Amino acid sequence: MRVRLKTNPYDIQGLLRRTSGDRVGQLIRRLVLENAVPIRIWEPDATQPETIPPFALATGAPEEVFDRLYPPLTDSWRAGQEKQRLQLRDAFVERATELVDGSGRRIGLATLWTDLNYQGQGNFSGVVPVNGFLADQTMAFAGYLAGQPSRASRDKASLVAGQAQVRQWLRTQEQQLRDIGHFGNSVQLELASTLHSAFNCLSDDIAFSLTAQGLLRPADVAAWAAQRTEVFLASGPNVAARARPPQVYHYLSGQNVELPDNWVVFFLRAPLPPFAGVFPDILNRDAEYEFARNHPTLTWEKVWWRMPGGLYGLFLRALCEAWLCTIEDLLAPLEQRHWSDSLALDDEVMDPVWGYLLQRPDNPS
Repeated sequence: MRVRLKTNPYDIQGLLRRTSGDRVGQLIRRLVLENAVPIRIWEPDATQPETIPPFALATGAPEEVFDRLYPPLTDSWRAGQEKQRLQLRDAFVERATELVDGSGRRIGLATLWTDLNYQGQGNFSGVVPVNGFLADQTMAFAGYLAGQPSRASRDKASLVAGQAQVRQWLRTQEQQLRDIGHFGNSVQLELASTLHSAFNCLSDDIAFSLTAQGLLRPADVAAWAAQRTEVFLASGPNVAARARPPQVYHYLSGQNVELPDNWVVFFLRAPLPPFAGVFPDILNRDAEYEFARNHPTLTWEKVWWRMPGGLYGLFLRALCEAWLCTIEDLLAPLEQRHWSDSLALDDEVMDPVWGYLLQRPDNPS
C-alpha cells in the first residue's frame, strides 16, 4: 500500500510537527501505541529499517506501558530529560492502578497523581487510544484509558469503561495514593471536584476549601459552622485559591490574602475530559427541584437545581445540617437581595469581593 500525503510532512502543520527531530519513527511511536505485528520504519537517510516490536497495552508491565506511551529520549542532548523521564516512570509504576472491564481484562493503566503534570511540564498527558492508535489526550491522568471514537475523524474519544468501572478505578487510585503517602493537602484539593462528581460525596478527610482557620474538610463543617451565624462564600474574580501550597490570593496582583473569620473560598477545578463526560454535573442534581429549570428568573430553586452537583452543594447540605435549616432558608434571602452580596477585605486597595452571604435563620423552616 502506498500513501501520498496532500501536505508536506515538514510544513508548519505537517505530520511531523509534533516530533522533536522530524523523524518518521518518532511519529509512528506517537500514533501507534500497540501493534500485533512488527512495524518496520525506513527513515529518508537510513541504510537499515528500524523495527518496532509487537506490543499490547493490556498485558504489558507498568514500566513497559510507560515506555510505550512516553518513549525514551535517545538523543544525547536530551540526557537530562531522559533522566527525569526515568524518575517519573518509577513514580508511575508506584502509583498507577488498572481499570478493568466486566470480565477482568485490563482496559486502562493510569494514575491521577497530578504531580506528573508539574514535574513533566505537561509532557506526560494521559492517552485515550482507540484500537491501539492515539485518539485523544488529557491532563486528567497519566497513563492510558481505552477509548471509543466520539466522531468520525477519531481525534476525540470517550472511554470504553462505564461509570461503575471508572468509579472502581477512582477508588483504587484514592486508596493507592493514600497507602504510599502521596495524598496530601494539595492533591486532595486538586482531586476533590473529580471525586465528588463521581460519587456525589467526599471522604470526610478530603480538603475541598479554605478558611481563615485553614483547610476545610467535610468532617469539619459542622463544628466550624456551629460557631458562626454568618458564612460568606467568596466567589468573585478578586480572590482565588491555589493548591500548591494551599493559599488564597488576589487574582490580579498575586498577593496572598488573609481571609476574615467567616469566609470560605473553594478550590474549583472542574473535572477534565474524559471524566467530565463520564460524570456530567447533571447526574448529581437534586431531582426534586428539576421543575425550576425553566423558571424565567433566577429563583432560589433554580440556583439550587444547578448547584448541588458540585462542591458548593456539598457545603450547603452540610451547613443545613449544622444550622438545622433548609436550603430555602439559606438561598431565598439571597434571591431577595438579587444575588448581589459583596464584602470588603481589610486591604483597602482591593475591590469588594462578590459572593453569597449565608445567614443562620432565627426560626428555620
